[in-house]
Amino acid sequence: QAPAFDGTLPAAEVAASCDSIPAAAVLTATDACGSATVTFAETRTDGACAGSYTLTRKWTATDLCGNTAEHTQVVTVTDTQAPAFDGTLPAAEVAASCDSIPAAAVLTATDACGTATVTFIETRTDGSCAGSYTLTRKWTATDLCGNTAEHTQVVTVTDTQAPVFDGTLPAAEVAASCDSIPAAAVLTATDACGSATVTFAETRTDGACAGSYTLTRKWTATDLCGNTAEHTQVVTVTDTQAPAFDGTLPAAEVAASCDSIPAAAVLTATDACGTATVTFIETRTDGSCAGSYTLTRKWTATDPCGNTAEHTQVVTVTDNQGPTFVETVPTDIIVACGSVPTAPTLTATDNCSMATVTMLETIENGACAGDKIITRTWTAVDLCNNITSATQIITVEDNMAPTLVTPIETTINVVCSEVPEVPVLEFTDSCSSVESVIFDEQIENQTATGYTITRSWSATDSCGNSNVVTQTINVTISNPTQTIASELCVEDLSIDLFTLLDNSIERTGTWIDTNNSRGLLGSIFNPANVTLGDYVLSYVIADGDCPRTIQINMNVNDDCVVLAPCEIIVHNAMTPNGDGLNEFFQIEGLDCYPNNTVEIYNRWGVLVFDAQGYDNTTKVFRGVSEGRATVKKSEELPDGTYYYVLKYVDAEGRSREKASYLYINR
Repeated sequence: QAPAFDGTLPAAEVAASCDSIPAAAVLTATDACGSATVTFAETRTDGACAGSYTLTRKWTATDLCGNTAEHTQVVTVTDTQAPAFDGTLPAAEVAASCDSIPAAAVLTATDACGTATVTFIETRTDGSCAGSYTLTRKWTATDLCGNTAEHTQVVTVTDTQAPVFDGTLPAAEVAASCDSIPAAAVLTATDACGSATVTFAETRTDGACAGSYTLTRKWTATDLCGNTAEHTQVVTVTDTQAPAFDGTLPAAEVAASCDSIPAAAVLTATDACGTATVTFIETRTDGSCAGSYTLTRKWTATDPCGNTAEHTQVVTVTDNQGPTFVETVPTDIIVACGSVPTAPTLTATDNCSMATVTMLETIENGACAGDKIITRTWTAVDLCNNITSATQIITVEDNMAPTLVTPIETTINVVCSEVPEVPVLEFTDSCSSVESVIFDEQIENQTATGYTITRSWSATDSCGNSNVVTQTINVTISNPTQTIASELCVEDLSIDLFTLLDNSIERTGTWIDTNNSRGLLGSIFNPANVTLGDYVLSYVIADGDCPRTIQINMNVNDDCVVLAPCEIIVHNAMTPNGDGLNEFFQIEGLDCYPNNTVEIYNRWGVLVFDAQGYDNTTKVFRGVSEGRATVKKSEELPDGTYYYVLKYVDAEGRSREKASYLYINR
């Protein structure tokens, strides 16, 4: 038999709000055969929201033999209660000026079954102007199950306040001269409820004259709702300033000659308050003579209000200018003796009166008998004793040079062995003695076949006059160049080149290494220091009447050298300048190896020449490009360092190769 619960059991179905859920009952049980224990279990099943769910409560009574009795209660919990705002709510109706609108309150709310959120919405309804409107504020509190509570506030906003001018306002009363009227200020205004515009009006009331009047200035600030503020300024304008002359005024004191009195200036004037007129008066006061007096000039500037300015100039006129010669005054001249001109008669005029002219002549002896200086002075004097003088200096000189007495040929053409001796020339002078005869000889235009001798004699008399007589001798050199052929083997000893010359040839000349072989030192030539080829060694004799050159054409060969059969010998230097020496790139021994190729590259690695079957005759490199992308075909290559590559097949059919540098020097 199961045990039995004691007392009244809890209702099987219970409906409750989330904030009033009944507590679970504590049950006991009785068993007929012994004691019984009661266990309790509660299970929650969530509903649609946090405050909606069911609680299933189960009590189980068990006796000592395991017999059981059960009781179940289901509690259905719901949330239908709205949340409540916390604290004191804002007033429902508020009236405010546009510059003192209360800020919207931040409200919170509490919910019996959980949390609540508050949302806020403010709606503006515009009135008749920008500063007149209503604000409808609505707060909504919502709990987790959607229950809501609301609160509304209406703020009525009005604009009855006038705008305010910004900054410091202009003074209400101002006194000003017509040329310093203060400009009307540009005012701005600020409005508490929005923007404001400022309008300006100025009214002029004329006074007694053009520069006397009043200006009434009025600024009006208006906001968007028509509220206004005003400010007024009265400027009283007067004209007490005299006009001012324009430009630079004439000097107050002027001294002038009677023929150069400055014209009276035409002055104008400017008035700060209007126009100005200028009047002019000139008064003359005579002095001690007709050409001496003063002019007093006075200019008066007057404006429309009667203000005046004056300027005075005193011109003191004097006659201080000397007379002027009518005829042209003779200039200073230099003449020979016996050629002194007759003194002319001069007259003069004066700008203020008549003038008389006198002439004085003085003579000063010079350094020699034929030299003297004649000074002629003409003096013109007017009635006021103003003097003008003019002077002519006549320098009488002995300027005739000595003349040649001895006949002489001025140009002679001779061979170098027949150059004539220097003659002794005789000179004479018509005014004095011949003091000296200086001889000079110059050799010019020297070439291998001739030269020119220029001889000059300079004869000077006692007064320093000189006459230069020149003779030109064109000298021809017969057989200026002698050629001697010679040869040496590269293994020969050095040779003194003088041993190749005739003993009659002087040893005062100079040896010149014409081809720059680098084998010549003084007169000693060493064939071991040069490459195989032909060289010109010149002996130049520059002294004497017959200078000449002895040219030794030296052939340096290897005839004395025993070579292996068909040995390849590369001559790595060439001088393709048209003199017949080292004109091409020579490779000895190639006639034994016709199956060959030769390639030549410039310093940038560009192929400038290549040939198959190079034979030193028809297929040969002469310093001319055979053409590639960056080298013009048939173009003469510049001096410098190049690189050759020789490939050939020897008698045994093996491929051979030689490569090294090649030097071109024209």
